[in-house]
Amino acid sequence: MPHAETAIAAAQRPARTEPKMTRLASDATRPRPVRFPSMEKQQQQATGDGKQATGDRRQDAGAQERLRKGHDIAERLVVLGAEIVRLLRALPRDPAGKHLAIQLFRCATSPGANYEEARAAESRADFVHKASIAAKEMRETRFWLDLLNRSGWLKQDLTRLIHEARELSAILAASVRTARRSSRR
Repeated sequence: MPHAETAIAAAQRPARTEPKMTRLASDATRPRPVRFPSMEKQQQQATGDGKQATGDRRQDAGAQERLRKGHDIAERLVVLGAEIVRLLRALPRDPAGKHLAIQLFRCATSPGANYEEARAAESRADFVHKASIAAKEMRETRFWLDLLNRSGWLKQDLTRLIHEARELSAILAASVRTARRSSRR
C-alpha cells in the first residue's frame, strides 16, 4: 500500500506557507496598461506630432459622449433640471407648495431622461415617440415655472428658467417634426 502511506505522510507534513501578496485598494481598481515600445514609436510617427494616436478609450469617454448627436441639448436639459431641483427647496411646505414642488420636480427631470432614451432609440419611430414625450414634459415644465413665477412664492425671478424651458421645448418639437418628415421620405 504505497499510496496509503504517502497520503498519510503528506497529511502529517506541515502545510506549505507561501508569502501573501498584498495589494493596495487603489491597485485593485486601477487597470494596468500594457506597453509595447515598438507600437508606441509607430503611433507617434503616424500622428506626426509625437502624440499617441490611440489609447485607453475609457479616459476619453466624455469626448466620445460629446461627439454624439444631441449632446448639447441633453446637457441643457440636465442643467435646467438641476437648477429647478435646487429651486424647489425654497418652496413653502404647505399642501399647495408640496403639490407644485412634486409636479415641477417630475416634469422638470423627465425631459432629460426621455431625451436620452430618444438618443438611444432603436428606430426613427421610437425616437419620435420618446422625443415627443420629452417635448410635452418640457411644455409642462414651462407651465409650472410660469405659475410659480406669477404666484409670488419666491423672491427670485424665474424668467431666465422660463425662457430656457421655452427654447428647449421649441428645439425638441422641431426635432420631432424633422424626424417625422424624414421618416415619410
